Parts: sequence; C-alpha cells; structure tokens
Amino acid sequence: MISKLTGILDKVEEHSVILDVGGVGFEVFCTQSTISKLPRVGQKVLLNIRTHIREDHIHLYGFFSLKEKLCFDHLIKVQGVGNKLALTILSKLSLNQLVQAVLTKDSSIFALVSGVGPKLASRLVTELDSKITEIDLDSEAVSGHDKRINSQILNDAVSALINLGYKKSDAYICVSKYLNNSTKEVDLDIIIRSALRELSVNG
Repeated sequence: MISKLTGILDKVEEHSVILDVGGVGFEVFCTQSTISKLPRVGQKVLLNIRTHIREDHIHLYGFFSLKEKLCFDHLIKVQGVGNKLALTILSKLSLNQLVQAVLTKDSSIFALVSGVGPKLASRLVTELDSKITEIDLDSEAVSGHDKRINSQILNDAVSALINLGYKKSDAYICVSKYLNNSTKEVDLDIIIRSALRELSVNG
C-alpha cells in the first residue's frame, strides 16, 4: 500500500497530477487546495497518498497535508460519499469551513457542494461529528481583531470546557460566538465564565 510519494512534478491537470518517481509516472488525483500549493513543474514534491484498489483499477489520491488526508478518510466512510465526491467536497470547502460546519451542525454548507443533496448534507454533519475532533482548527477558523490570538484563546477555552465535561461542539459554538461578537480585549477567564453561563442555560 502506497502511503507517500516523493518525486518530480511532471504534469498538472485539472483534477490530478503526474509525479515522476524514479522514471515511473504516477497519476495522483488531488484536491484543488493541494494543487494550488504545488511547486512549479520540474520541482520535487512530496504527497501523502491514500491508495484505493479495485478489481479494474488502482487509484492514488494525494494530499499536501496529513490533515487533509485525514479529512478525506473520514469523508469516504460516510454512506453516499465516494472518492470523487470526497475530493469535490475538499476542493469546494476549506478544512476550517468543513470543521465549523460539523461543529455548528450547519448542513447548509455541505449542500453548497455539487452532488451533495440535503439528506447527504445532514448525514455528513451527523456522521462526522464524532470524528472531527481529530482535526485541529487553525487561525482561519475564527474572525476577530487578531486571528492568531483568537485562535489560541479559542483552543484554550474549548479545551478547558471539554475538561469540565462539555462536548467539543457545544463548547466551540459558545466560545466562537463570544469571540466573534466581542469588541473588548479577549480574556480567557472571562470567555470561559461567559461560555459556562450560556452552557448552563442551554443545558
């Protein structure tokens, strides 16, 4: 099973690339996000690979980041999502959009993807809920005055609430809501207290 390929980028097509590895050309299907991060043709590149074997073919799916590969693995386990649709989802939505859609239970985000109907969108939100905690958010996941600081405080506040026994999805919704609406300097203790008040009311 191929899990990683390092070679010379030989050709870039709309949905795939050709990677020259020791004189052998491997066709690798990629998301638009991965393709956009590739170097120029003729330069060395490393792709994390998920191999899909069937009786009539062997397909390689390549990802610039392990996080994107992990998302792909989770997506194809959802009933109704094949390899091609999983690539389409990851090409249409950023990882942060996908994570936020699941944590906030916003199936309408998935419904924006061609090939994903309302029922499948709802199934994606439900079935990915228990898996999405493996995928960390980064600074693009929140808005505010200072994304780098907000991202760190978001992660710290959510972790504290999880340690207190709250679900990550509920904690994320409360904390991100506070960060996005606050016009004051952020303070971790204040955020946690505010989230606890809202969680106790909603609980």
